Amino acid sequence: MISPRDFVVSVSSVESEDSDKVGLIAARLGQLASIDIPIKKGFVVTPHAFFMFLKATRLDIKINHLLGASNFDHPHSVYQTSVLIRRMINSTLVPQEITQDIQKEYKKMGGLLSHATVSLSYSTSEHIQKYVTESDPQLNFNHISGDVHIIAAIRHAWAALISPRLVFDLQENLITEIEKHVSLLVQQSPHPQVSGKMFIQKKGITFTALYGPVDLDNKNFDEYHINPKNYEIDSEVHRIQKIKLAYSHDRKYQNVSMFLSRKPKLEFRDIHHLASIAHSIEVHSFFPQE
Repeated sequence: MISPRDFVVSVSSVESEDSDKVGLIAARLGQLASIDIPIKKGFVVTPHAFFMFLKATRLDIKINHLLGASNFDHPHSVYQTSVLIRRMINSTLVPQEITQDIQKEYKKMGGLLSHATVSLSYSTSEHIQKYVTESDPQLNFNHISGDVHIIAAIRHAWAALISPRLVFDLQENLITEIEKHVSLLVQQSPHPQVSGKMFIQKKGITFTALYGPVDLDNKNFDEYHINPKNYEIDSEVHRIQKIKLAYSHDRKYQNVSMFLSRKPKLEFRDIHHLASIAHSIEVHSFFPQE
């Protein structure tokens, strides 16, 4: 079990009872790692790190002052308070005691002379999860590399969560709720040729597969329906994919070669291996998963 005063913890060290300290997603990944399900390397920046960032820089006092001066009966006042809080967070340096722990975990993910490329996402409690979708959609927390860029992305993610709705709903309890619920998940960004989703249902297992990273706008994915009893393919749909999303910080596309575009994206051995992982997840969870 992790300490409530940890700034950073490895995903592999997270246990199911740690969900109140690291959020639901990180706790779930920790559970999967404990049964040897392959997951991306990563670590969690805990709510305590965010809280101590605010406290050590005296931003908590400034934020409480802004909240006290805000008129919650007027939407524009709430909006301005949100903007000012975000601006203060983005322009304030993260204390060294926190950055040192982040950099230590980040270095474990890279090579001796290379920086790991990572993605950053929220791993909040259910109480805060509804506000995540209100984070600035223009911010991109994928394909980040280097100590300086990691710290900057973490600070931007903290700031982005402070939406007008969060400010309005929590008001003077904002700092208290941050201390309890706001976790960030940093994971290595592999660059597989094929990516997709897995759906474990009572009637069977379904995989979708696409060249390049997962792209919700690209509908030219292959689809495989697997019999969970023998891992045989019940049905499959192959779609010609001419372009793929590039592995880059900007949203750019690349052409898919004619040879690849016309062949199935997954081979039988890949499907069999994925189906066995799906079965292990279902057995561990006692119910279907996505």
